[in-house]
Amino acid sequence: SILVQNDGKAEVYQFTPPVFIIRDFVNIFIVMDKNNILSLDISVYDVTLLVHIFQAIQHTFTDSILDFFRKEKIWGMLMFVFLYRSSEGLLLVEGPLFLQASTAVGGLGLSLKQKGLIDGTVSTLASLGAGLLGGVFMAKYGLKRNTLIFMALCLNLPHITFVILAQLAGPGHTLSLWTISALVTIEKFGYSFGMVANMLYMMQQISPGKYSMTHYAFCTALMNLMLVPTQMISGPLADYFGYKLYFIIVMFAAIPSILAAWFAPFTR
Repeated sequence: SILVQNDGKAEVYQFTPPVFIIRDFVNIFIVMDKNNILSLDISVYDVTLLVHIFQAIQHTFTDSILDFFRKEKIWGMLMFVFLYRSSEGLLLVEGPLFLQASTAVGGLGLSLKQKGLIDGTVSTLASLGAGLLGGVFMAKYGLKRNTLIFMALCLNLPHITFVILAQLAGPGHTLSLWTISALVTIEKFGYSFGMVANMLYMMQQISPGKYSMTHYAFCTALMNLMLVPTQMISGPLADYFGYKLYFIIVMFAAIPSILAAWFAPFTR
């Protein structure tokens, strides 16, 4: 309830706030004086019931966690989610830096405008198309072990484009923008196409149950957790080994991802 008083005239408005706790337990009074100064009074008149609501929320959250870890073969499924982007995490930061790094240090020496054209336009369009095609592919063939392995290969094998670029880059080796764009776009296409399987696995194999949306959120958090250590070590590794060897290391980092797809549990 809102009581608005303006020049001695009081009007009461009833409304339903977006927060259910305020609706059920709180009275709000807004008073406007002659100088159009607002004052707000909020009074809670059923603290006991409010405590019960918070206890119910705490119980539900705790139960959702316990129910998550009671799922059949949950640790194997979480291992797949965690490892699926093992190689991609090493490429997310160093890939764009490699595009702009000077040719003297083994980079491609692109300007910010050229890099933006590739990453922000060409590769983005390719990624959108790849995501749609990945969805069509999974809708046709379904989520099975062989399709999961195939999608893991689609995600990881295109990283070889950066190996090729690193071997061709360097002082006196100028690559055309078209060549760079084509190879980078292939990698982005493979990543977006292959990621569809990971999202579908989380939705179909792990999330179903009493708390499906909460459990899906747990999975996506764990999936992104892999990016923390890989991105942390990507810079020191690239500086130490140089780009030519670093992107070969990225290829070997794809092995855990493919093995995780190979041994991923299927309970549904």
